Amino acid sequence: MTFQNWSAFVLSLMPVLLILLYIQQRIRKRSGDLRTIETRSVLFGGLAALGAETGFGILTYAASMTDLNQLDQMPTGTTVVYIFGVVAPLEEVCKLLAAVAAGVVWSRPGGRGTVATIWATGFVGLGFAMYENYSLGVRFGMLTGPELLTRPIVHLLLGFVMGIGLAHASYLRPMRRLWNIVLTLIVVSTIHGLYNWVVYDPKLPGLLISLVLGICILITWLGLRFFDQFMQRLEKITASANL
Repeated sequence: MTFQNWSAFVLSLMPVLLILLYIQQRIRKRSGDLRTIETRSVLFGGLAALGAETGFGILTYAASMTDLNQLDQMPTGTTVVYIFGVVAPLEEVCKLLAAVAAGVVWSRPGGRGTVATIWATGFVGLGFAMYENYSLGVRFGMLTGPELLTRPIVHLLLGFVMGIGLAHASYLRPMRRLWNIVLTLIVVSTIHGLYNWVVYDPKLPGLLISLVLGICILITWLGLRFFDQFMQRLEKITASANL
């Protein structure tokens, strides 16, 4: 654990903290004081990353899988299956379970999701990324500059996307709710897998990281617009029913 590693870890959090400060000012009026769920979500996100790390260790030992830092030694097909079929889904499921365990998903009034649900699930993603940056960057010095800077942002945005899916699902009937959650996991796991593939496969150009980051931003923006429109329609329906 060198001073350079710690410095890189701290600097990697600066862009995402600036983003969060901006977003928080936009939604605080709608959701009240969010500091309690922010702290809880970050802590549970870190626990989710620790759980995923433990899971990878068990899978690697049991199936003789290759670590992510050795993907350049694996056949392309094996790399794709490992990243999209194992790494990304496992990490996203751990984040989903952490969000539920932290009580930030359906603990809102009437068990319905709100903007606070989306915000808090994003913080689960941030806590997950913070632990990963600490584990891979500070402990092992494995992370490059672009990955250190983009990992927290990508996990934060994917957390928002997951939060949008969970909040929307809370208004649906049980079977549709289950399908909505599965679909959400597929979407975030696919984007997560794409990010990991670009980052860890040396045969791919590093500029693709910017493309993946742009995709995350676009999907988050579209998801927020969808949820906002959905809530507006729901409010109109409720108001009409009360007339």
